[in-house]
Amino acid sequence: MTIPQGQQVSVYKTGDFWAKSATATTIGQKVYAKLADGTIETANAGTTKDGFIETPFKVMTAAAVGEIFIMSSWS
Repeated sequence: MTIPQGQQVSVYKTGDFWAKSATATTIGQKVYAKLADGTIETANAGTTKDGFIETPFKVMTAAAVGEIFIMSSWS
């Protein structure tokens, strides 16, 4: 993702969001962010994924790879 110079950006720390994952999602999994490019994947909490960090977001709806799902930090 590239943000053009001078473009305003809203940054959110909590909430419910639509997203696409590079992995299939299962309700209750955690969302992991790839440090290199922001790609997200899902896995069980506490999973070690090389190059990824566990976020505070959980999967709220199941989806296939590349489909939109809901992730939430409220649960």
